[in-house]
Amino acid sequence: MSTSSSSNSAIPKPISPTQAKLERLELSWRRGMTPPPYITVPDWADRFRKKAAGAGSTIGQWRTGDVEIARGPMLAITEPGVATITVMVCTQLMKTALIEHAFGFFATSTRRRCSCCSPRRMLRSSSRRSGSPR
Repeated sequence: MSTSSSSNSAIPKPISPTQAKLERLELSWRRGMTPPPYITVPDWADRFRKKAAGAGSTIGQWRTGDVEIARGPMLAITEPGVATITVMVCTQLMKTALIEHAFGFFATSTRRRCSCCSPRRMLRSSSRRSGSPR
């Protein structure tokens, strides 16, 4: 067993304040350039989605297992090669959750601007029924 008798190995070499700033800058740059980890929409919803008090019968953390039927369409959102997702469901909860989760996922995980809009046809038909001019 050999030990080093050099006194330089035990004492760290002092660095200048400029060198320390450059190292912090390089570390920050690397963190900024590192892509976010891959996460699916159901995983995103389970980690980040909170249910509002007035939005339903329960409040608190979202659990995809409560609406298990929504897992398939939510997984299809980020699947390569999928361009259109058509959903025919009997519950408004799944449709709303699917739209909210897709928007939330892309707005937070891809770091891009997002917008969400309804089809114009639906807006026109509802305004005619209410009697408001358009």
